[in-house]
Amino acid sequence: MISREKRKYPRFFLLIGYVVLVLVAYIIMFTVGRYKATHFGGGTAATNTATATSSFTKRKKKVSCKTFDDGLVRKGPPSSTVESIFNCDLASSPCRYYYPARFLDPTCGEGRTYNKFVTECMDFKNNGTLWLNMPSIGFPTFKFESTLKTPDSMNGTSFLDETISFVHVHKAGGTTLHNAYTLLSKLTKRPVIRHRWFMPGRRVRRIRKSNSSKSEEELMWGVEKTVTKIDTHESSMFLSNATVYPEDGLFEGDQHVLFAVVRDPVERFISSIGQAMGGSGSQTNQVSQWFQRRCIKESSQETLRCCIDYVKEHGWWFELHFTPQVLDISFSTMWMDIPVALFPFRHLPDILQHFGTPQTHSRDGSAKSYRPHPVLTNMTMTDYDDAMLRDVCTIYEMDVVMQRSLGMEVPK
Repeated sequence: MISREKRKYPRFFLLIGYVVLVLVAYIIMFTVGRYKATHFGGGTAATNTATATSSFTKRKKKVSCKTFDDGLVRKGPPSSTVESIFNCDLASSPCRYYYPARFLDPTCGEGRTYNKFVTECMDFKNNGTLWLNMPSIGFPTFKFESTLKTPDSMNGTSFLDETISFVHVHKAGGTTLHNAYTLLSKLTKRPVIRHRWFMPGRRVRRIRKSNSSKSEEELMWGVEKTVTKIDTHESSMFLSNATVYPEDGLFEGDQHVLFAVVRDPVERFISSIGQAMGGSGSQTNQVSQWFQRRCIKESSQETLRCCIDYVKEHGWWFELHFTPQVLDISFSTMWMDIPVALFPFRHLPDILQHFGTPQTHSRDGSAKSYRPHPVLTNMTMTDYDDAMLRDVCTIYEMDVVMQRSLGMEVPK
């Protein structure tokens, strides 16, 4: 006979097994119930199907781009018939309205593929390394009035009543236009409002140690930086009032037309090289000296090839003047959904004529005193071969896509 002490253990294990089975059954029932509630909602088949279809339709609407307004096609008749070069609604106007934020819209924008560079740009800005030692970013504004006259050399005709601001696209006539605004102020005795809202950091140059295994270029990227903070609120508020040309030509309050000039990327790249290597105004960018040592070769063509390879490998962020025009405009407009009247570079003289300042001094990269080396002074479009043209167009693909989306010719 088995003692009670020996029989109590099997009963104990049986009890434990029973409890486990009950818990497993409960868990299974609970899980099945949740699954039905989640996937079928507890309603009839018709109700459940309708709910599922409705949910799918809502999700589909979120990603549908059929109703997305990219601003490229102006619907209906022109909103304004005022004869101004900045009225892009006129068939005779050389400009086109462009919405930077819509072009880079991550879901439906024509340039959505390039939206990732927005995040990249802001990361550099936030950590204080964006365009170190480069010029400040902002935009000037001038309020024209019909009571003001153009210079006597242009027969002293009256200006239109319009408020015009300018986005500086680097290496696309920007310095010339800044000079034009300054000349306007001098001739009319009226102020130019200069909205400066971003000042890149400054870095202290570290002297390379003779026993260092790192190149000067690598040392320079890791040096101490100083960043100047600027209150952007006022500039942001004013910028948000950018508009297409008013229908009646009346600019109310802080309304203004914002314009920019864009350039063929392959032409601009040559100008960018000359600037980055220490062209007039960039001698202290702390890029020019090592960039010259790296890429100045015996001929202009070899130098061009070296610069293309460097930007391909390292990107364009190391020097402001290499930044794609799409990002240049988007950053300068604070990523806002506002219109910009874009002009092809060849119409820069027409803008100066409209301002009454055709005599404005322009930079000339071919002038002997402008670029720091003869191979840069002599560099022209003829130095490109087919492979180099393809590479530059790939580097600046977003600029090519943007300009062609506006109907602008990009010859190369």
